[in-house]
Amino acid sequence: MEEGKVFNLRWWDGFKELGLLIGVYLAYSLTRGNLGDKAYLAFDNAYSIILLEEGWGIFVELEVQSFFLEHEPFIHLANGVYTFAYYPLLALVGLWLYLFHYDIYPRIRNIFLATAAIGLLGFTLYPLAPPRFIPGFVDTLEQSSSLNYSLPVMQAFYNPYAAMPSIHFAWTFLAGMSLAFIAKSWWIKPLGVLWPAAIVVSTVATANHFFLDIAGGALAVGLGYGFVLLLPRAYNNLKLSWAGIRQK
Repeated sequence: MEEGKVFNLRWWDGFKELGLLIGVYLAYSLTRGNLGDKAYLAFDNAYSIILLEEGWGIFVELEVQSFFLEHEPFIHLANGVYTFAYYPLLALVGLWLYLFHYDIYPRIRNIFLATAAIGLLGFTLYPLAPPRFIPGFVDTLEQSSSLNYSLPVMQAFYNPYAAMPSIHFAWTFLAGMSLAFIAKSWWIKPLGVLWPAAIVVSTVATANHFFLDIAGGALAVGLGYGFVLLLPRAYNNLKLSWAGIRQK
């Protein structure tokens, strides 16, 4: 195929990929925002998470947030990281993978989509109120943002009890590990590790997630990876088995 045709084809595929991802994300957001009102169960689960973390000696979210609130520049930094080191950087990593690592891009995209599906399953089966709704915590983003989540257009896309697993961390972790393992530049690889770490700190400091939510996000990525890795093998084995049966 001529070089110009390949270039045009890649751009056309790029628009189709963008449409796919936007469509899936909108469907994901609308579904997440319409899972029903499970406030009582979500708060009950939140206190169960706190008791579990206390039993394991890892319930330090209040101390982490208190430290940041005592240092105003730090809490502004945490708010900024949580807000701006998410969608913009995810989009940049996706574009980088598509343009420069097209052979790997489909697998990462499929893990991304599988993780979203696992997240929706988690939100449905285990509604969880984030720490910011629990007495003693402060919703730092609400204090510094003009967003009004009570608006009908926002409520259609927003589920306040979709904390487990943390998709915020899951997608950042997936993109960060892609940078760490795929990038060839020595200075980009550490960013792939530091970025998810910064998201962990920011989600806890802003009272958007418990540490167990973050662990759930990592597990969702692992399950998504396993699903994407194993499904083609299972499909091929099924085809071979079916072909063997037909030959008999």
